[in-house]
Amino acid sequence: MKNLRKIKLSAEQIIYYLSCGALFALPLGTSSFTIFGICILFVWVFSGQWIKKRQVYFRAPWFWPVIAIMVLIWIGLIYTPDLEGWGTKFAKKTHYWLYAFAMGGIAFTKYPAQHMIKAFLIGLFLNALAGFLQMAHIAPTFDTWGMTKYTGFSGGYNTLSLFLVLGMLVTSYNIRAVKNRKEKGMYIILMLTYFCHLIILEGRGGYLAFALLSPIVIYNIFGKTYKGAIFLIYPLVIGIMLSSPIIRNRVSLSVDQLKHHLKADSDSAWGKAYTIHQDRFYMWRGAIHIFMENPIFGVGTGGYGTALKEKGKEDWPKIAHPHNNLLYVAVSFGIVGLLVFGWFFYVLLKIGWHNRKSPIGFFVLSSGLIILVGGIADTPLLNADSSFFLAMVTGMLSALPKEEILPRPSKSPSVPL
Repeated sequence: MKNLRKIKLSAEQIIYYLSCGALFALPLGTSSFTIFGICILFVWVFSGQWIKKRQVYFRAPWFWPVIAIMVLIWIGLIYTPDLEGWGTKFAKKTHYWLYAFAMGGIAFTKYPAQHMIKAFLIGLFLNALAGFLQMAHIAPTFDTWGMTKYTGFSGGYNTLSLFLVLGMLVTSYNIRAVKNRKEKGMYIILMLTYFCHLIILEGRGGYLAFALLSPIVIYNIFGKTYKGAIFLIYPLVIGIMLSSPIIRNRVSLSVDQLKHHLKADSDSAWGKAYTIHQDRFYMWRGAIHIFMENPIFGVGTGGYGTALKEKGKEDWPKIAHPHNNLLYVAVSFGIVGLLVFGWFFYVLLKIGWHNRKSPIGFFVLSSGLIILVGGIADTPLLNADSSFFLAMVTGMLSALPKEEILPRPSKSPSVPL
């Protein structure tokens, strides 16, 4: 007890350890990382870190894009047709960006960001093990919409499947970077675990992300020397992925849905009318039409559902968002929103790209790609777990030098986590 009393942690240290805990808990479900998040904001506010670190924030390359996004979303409440519904609900989600400030104020020269990445990988691994226990009928499963989900501690599969692809990207980086055989073997086990968990989930967004980004995984492992390996191994990896009965069933469902639209009446096919046969066509088509009618400022924060409902029939459902990042921004905030969000992702990806040979830079770059690719068939910008994660990754940019003062990437080997 005497030794414990001697331990004195600064507010910055507490935020750092809580951030490690939050990233560890992120794949384990909403409540787990939310608890850590509340503690982070509590310490950040009441310790005065938000004032003490103000100069750090002002100098951060992500500061003004994030401020612009937050302001834009609240301005969108002025003209939204659904102020008391999804408008206010979506506007409240801007509080996730506060985690970028809490994280961005950490002195990463003292407290390595690599530990946060490792915490995330460990949490993802433990959650995968829980998923395997569910598949073996040792642990209870989460059943939603008639689908059995081996999601581990997490109740959802959409963002989890994206996190698993991110885990494979990060571990592939380290498989090539580390020299120690035991460490290399550890990262191989992690990557295979993430892959095995992905192929027992039912998230088609994760399949798409893997199909588009797995060439990076192959390239990381084999390097420039074996460029041809991508063309040889990629079909093999996709073939192994399709060997999963769960994935085959989901892919078969997608094929059947496409066949329905090919044979359907021209008045209802390809999103002209709402149907359970790939309702995303209806969401996307409606979003494009609404954007064309309101191209400059969109229909406001959370206004998509009301605008789409007015165009449809009374018995068609009211849908919150178009399940696509780009269309969500376009229909909500118009061209202005596209410019603001484009500014943010430009900063995120550019700094990540110029630091891609460092573990933090590659993690930031991979995270940005995951959010963008995952945004093809869903809206990670609105989901609680992916919004929280994006804010944390944004704050992690403070661990990297600004793009304009970076030297050109060298040919030296990558640095491991």
